[in-house]
Amino acid sequence: LTSGFWGMCRHPNYMPDMIMAFAWWLNCTAHPIVPLVPFGYVIYFWSMDIHRFFRDERRCKDKYGDDWDKYVQAVPYCLIPGVW
Repeated sequence: LTSGFWGMCRHPNYMPDMIMAFAWWLNCTAHPIVPLVPFGYVIYFWSMDIHRFFRDERRCKDKYGDDWDKYVQAVPYCLIPGVW
């Protein structure tokens, strides 16, 4: 787990999902009347992903214990490599 995408950050699969949801909403804003449903989807999806992110961190810590601590030390970034 310390190589490839999971070697850069612990949850690399979440950021593309969040970018996709935002890009979908941004595309919908090209119309004269900006629909609120796509924006609601972004809020819902981001809330779900952020909640799942923290839940996964806690569950992995509980499940793997010291091995998870070693992984966190080896891969310090959570979501965005070099930032957080």
